[in-house]
This record gives sequence, structure tokens and C-alpha cells, in this order.
Amino acid sequence: MSIGYTQYREGKYTDANKTISQLLGFFKCIPNPLNIIVDGDDAEWRTMNPIYLNPSQIPLWGPEEIWLNTSHFNDMKKWVTLKQSMLLMTLNYLYIMLEFYGRPPKWLPMIDIDTSGEWTHEDGKEFHIPLHRGLTDLWKVSYTSMKSGHFDPQNSNSTKVGSVEVKVDDVVKLRIPLKFLDNLRKINLMIWYPWIAEWGDMEMNIVNWNTSPQSTLLVSASSKKFLIGKNITLPGFIYPAYANATVTLTYMMPNETILVKNVTSGALGDFKDNITPNIAGDWTVKASLNLNNEENISTKVSFTILIPIRKHIISLNRWRREINKLI
Repeated sequence: MSIGYTQYREGKYTDANKTISQLLGFFKCIPNPLNIIVDGDDAEWRTMNPIYLNPSQIPLWGPEEIWLNTSHFNDMKKWVTLKQSMLLMTLNYLYIMLEFYGRPPKWLPMIDIDTSGEWTHEDGKEFHIPLHRGLTDLWKVSYTSMKSGHFDPQNSNSTKVGSVEVKVDDVVKLRIPLKFLDNLRKINLMIWYPWIAEWGDMEMNIVNWNTSPQSTLLVSASSKKFLIGKNITLPGFIYPAYANATVTLTYMMPNETILVKNVTSGALGDFKDNITPNIAGDWTVKASLNLNNEENISTKVSFTILIPIRKHIISLNRWRREINKLI
């Protein structure tokens, strides 16, 4: 931050942007950047925008009088109107927070998640969570046994894929491991009670936290020009941060000779290489890294190695002496 601020004050806006981009790129890849804790408290959610907001406080199943003479009236008394819902996704988890008007009800609603983005009712694209306190089962819904007029998301062909952590206090908070939700592109969320209440359809596009606007790897040079024979330090970062990873730096020299060097990343995914160029001209360098059988390659960085003018003069004088000897 200090380096970036100094560059900005000096009018080096491109350098300042690069410095701050490196810093922000690192923080964007922290697994839990907002320190979300599944504890039933809404403190860390207060600065976020809800994906669903119900300011009316009117239950979606209609006025109470409709249910006075029905068998569902006593059940309705157990329900509380949903006030708002929020979603947050980190690298490994999807977090959902439900806030009600009043304390959360004893009988919690159900949650359905659609990952196709269209509620196409494809097998394996929808997930069902019958909420209750503690660990709750997560079901991958099957529609192969769907009967006319009735559908059970926990039918015999549906699959229980894992457990969801649920905490209830002032609000309801749950944490879903992303590994259970296959091919996540978009989330459609439905919160409902059987027969009556249905809050949604809430839609959320998924941010891919595993990529940065530049690349998975970044290598940089502090200047575009260096003197021959001087030591140069080239720093870089890995997004997201991987410690003890082997990063390969490939240099292309002015004479088209390729120089390959390996360095190891630090605890924060940072790495650097030191090189002393002995050939004048235009150089390029790029970083590459193999993670999970996928090769990540940075953009090329160019810099120029210059010969000091004094050396040109010395070379010229030496050339003159050699000519004089011949004469």
C-alpha cells in the first residue's frame, strides 16, 4: 500500500495501478475474506445487500382469515414471515443467511437450489435442504419418479450428497460446501413451506474467485530499462496464493537463446527471481505453473538491457588502438 501510494503521488499511475492490483488480487483469493462464521449472528452481513427483501411483512400465503377454518391454521401459527435473504460465496463454501420478522420459527422452512439457472427440473441440477438446527442433509433431487400432482424432493431416486451446517439464533445461517453443488454457474434459490409459503425465485450469478482480471500468475519488473551486468529482481504472485509451488521463469534473450529458471513461492504465493543479464538488447520473461494438472501462464514482461555510454567510448578507443597497430 505504501509503495502504491508513493507511486500515485509521484504521478506514476500505471505503476501504482499495477502495485495495488497485485495487492487486491491477493486479498481477493483469501478463502474466507469476510470472516463469515456460522454462529446465528448477523453482524458480518450488515453491510451486504440482500438478494431478497420483503418489506411488507405480509405472509405470502395471504391474510390469516383465509386459514381460520382450515386444518392448516395451527401449522400456520408456527411460521414467521421471511424478512430478507442473503448469499455469499467464497472459494469453498456457499453461505446463506435468512432473517425473519421476529425470532426464527421453531419449524424452519425448506430450501431448494437450482444450478441450471432455469428451474428445468433436470436430474442432478437441483438440490433440496430440509432445514433444521445442527447438521442438515443435502439432497440431489431426482425427477424420474415424479407423480402427477405430487412431488417429493426426497424420493427414492434422490441422493443424499452430504451435510450442511445450520446455526439458529437471531438469524438462520447455513454453510454449504461447494464440492456438493456440481457445475456451479448460477444459483436460483427458493425458500418454502409445504403447500403454502414460497419466497423466491432468488437469482444469483456466480463469481469465479479462482481467476483474476489479469491471469493466474503475475510477474513484473520494476523498470523497463536496466544496465548490463547489474543484478535485477523480478517479483511475482500466484492467484490464489499457493505456498511452496514451483514456478518456472522462461527468459528469451536478445540472441533468441532461452534461459529457464525455477523458483519456489512463499507462504503468501509470492515469488521472485534474481538475474544478472550479460547481453544487451530486448529481453522477455514469462512465468508458468502447473497446478491440478492445469498449466497457468502469465503474460510476457519485456525489458531492455543497456550498455553504459562509457563502455562505448572505451570500446571505440580500443578499436582505434588496434587500427593504429595495423597501420
